[in-house]
Amino acid sequence: MQSNGGLDAWLAGTRALGGKGTHYIGFADEPNLNYSSFEQYRAIFASMARQVRSDPANAKAGVRIVMPASSRLVNGPFAENAANKRGIDWARRLLDESAEQIDALAWHEWMIRDLLATRVYRDSVRRAAELVGLDGHGQPRKALLLDQTNMSSGSSLSPYDQETHYASLWWASVVINASQDGLLTMLNWFQAADEPQYPKGMIRVFGDERFELKPVGLAQQFIAQHWLHQVLWLENDAFEVDVLAMAGDDQRGLLGVNKGTRLQRVDLSGARCPLNNGALRYFGADNRSRDAPFACRDGRVSFDLPGQTLFALSWRAS
Repeated sequence: MQSNGGLDAWLAGTRALGGKGTHYIGFADEPNLNYSSFEQYRAIFASMARQVRSDPANAKAGVRIVMPASSRLVNGPFAENAANKRGIDWARRLLDESAEQIDALAWHEWMIRDLLATRVYRDSVRRAAELVGLDGHGQPRKALLLDQTNMSSGSSLSPYDQETHYASLWWASVVINASQDGLLTMLNWFQAADEPQYPKGMIRVFGDERFELKPVGLAQQFIAQHWLHQVLWLENDAFEVDVLAMAGDDQRGLLGVNKGTRLQRVDLSGARCPLNNGALRYFGADNRSRDAPFACRDGRVSFDLPGQTLFALSWRAS
């Protein structure tokens, strides 16, 4: 069978890497959209999982099995009979039958275009964590991978939602909400570089092999520059401003985005004021990062955050 031969070739290539890294593999792309029934998908999954597990060298090389790469986890795919094809239901059935074969739960999230609706991502991550259960450290027992997301699916592209600062605001909000509880292992913007028929990458590719970062790619640079490895609990009562609190060694940081058009006053309690080595940076519609002022008033750090702007506040804890 052609797919089994392809899997063998992929496994051989992965083993040749010498055990470097973790390599997640799913056996179908959005099966709840592309397969006629759960039973059809289950047969493919069982066959390929056996093929992977039959050689212990695959696990030693870092190969991990993902299920089921759903088209949307909670509400079902954009298809007839969506109620019978919800990703979370197919995942539950497969876990009930084959939990020992599964290392990770994956899904794709599409068409959440409203900036004020992006907290759906936090909900879907929580639902996924509830499904696989938590270990003694409060972490999911299976890795959670939101391995494809974008504002639009392939047939619904708009230059506005892929080429402008709006995509930067959207992506920052999705990153913050999906990461809010420290439960997600991977989040992936689909896709990295434009293709002729699907111009929705972070990188714009020109015919003569030149490329440049789109606004969303520049926003991702800003996010990566201020990312720390541990998520901290944060109480946020703002509706239009999303904020993620993080820590790394003696570093502390807030990453946030004002999704609205109006100026917002941000007040932070819980950090010693004045901040030790404090710095505030903004990333706005000009796609550039710049220093911004902040103040210490009544023991609270405060600053005015312009509309439609990302920010990163950093300081040392000691």
